[in-house]
Amino acid sequence: MTVYDPVSRRCTLARAGHPLPLLVSPDGAVELVDLPAGPPLGLGGPPFEAAEIDVPEGSLLVLYTDGLVEWRDLDIDDGITRLCRALDPAVSLDASQVATWDVEPEARKEAVRQMEAWGPADAVFVTEPVVSELVTNSRHRNPGSGPPTPAFSWSGSPPGTSR
Repeated sequence: MTVYDPVSRRCTLARAGHPLPLLVSPDGAVELVDLPAGPPLGLGGPPFEAAEIDVPEGSLLVLYTDGLVEWRDLDIDDGITRLCRALDPAVSLDASQVATWDVEPEARKEAVRQMEAWGPADAVFVTEPVVSELVTNSRHRNPGSGPPTPAFSWSGSPPGTSR
């Protein structure tokens, strides 16, 4: 859980079973934000312990679930390391790692087809509903603006393979 004050740039955070957040500073340094552990929501138990951090102007606070960084063939620590590398502003994607297309009317199929071509089989399962949600939100918030043109990228090798 996170509450951010954009005036003071202070952020109050409490963990509810998720991995530690990451803070990307304006110079590109990526660090884990040290927070006390907390039980997943709905399990009950002791109250959540919160911590406050300063978020320097131009920083990026990255909140994510373990599903992003832990797969059957990928240890969570290795996944967090890969996420930190992906957040490094000095790292760029090769053109073969980016796909862009108008999402009408086959967005979900196109995204799944592209993810299958890139090879991360575990990511294909979540790609279809994510694309559907992106398209729905885009249309809901921008009615009459025409079809959105999202870009999807995959950085690195598929889980269980070497780079």
